[in-house]
Amino acid sequence: RIFEMDADFSHPVGAIPAMLRLAESCDVVVGSRYVRGGSLDRRWSRGRRLLSWGGNQYARLLTGLRVQDATAGFKCFRREALEALPLNDIRSQGYNFQIEMAMRCQRAGLRVVEFPIHFAERSRGTSKMTPQIALEAFCNGDVAKMSPNSARARLKPVVPTLAMLFEIVEMSAWAPLRPVREV
Repeated sequence: RIFEMDADFSHPVGAIPAMLRLAESCDVVVGSRYVRGGSLDRRWSRGRRLLSWGGNQYARLLTGLRVQDATAGFKCFRREALEALPLNDIRSQGYNFQIEMAMRCQRAGLRVVEFPIHFAERSRGTSKMTPQIALEAFCNGDVAKMSPNSARARLKPVVPTLAMLFEIVEMSAWAPLRPVREV
């Protein structure tokens, strides 16, 4: 199994055993803030919560993704699942990378489940988010072009507001094993 997680201690190693157990019966386990049982740190401002949730809704609408947390950065992949993906074709950076990977998993027919996590405030380090990354995440139409739904693929990216340029940071903390949502 191969894990993707932040290196700033925002994704705790305590969640790994539960995600490994789930990966025995699926291809990808996504640590998700936006499924039943998932949550965000109470210290997040309303604007930050809205930006995170809205970004996920925007990505899902634009691409037709079934996964609820399209920008999740805490994932467990079966090795065979990653080998089935055209990783050399990945063009995106920042949050679009997460969206593009989710789309490629869905397009490849991989079995994906979402594991509810509590997204806590980071305990170490600082955000690497830049205005350029935020603009790419909300304005880049490359991911939309991958959508199997031609109507969605023709949607024009929304011009970001100044609020979208604020720092977007993803962090999570371990939550007890709960039922997963298969996508």
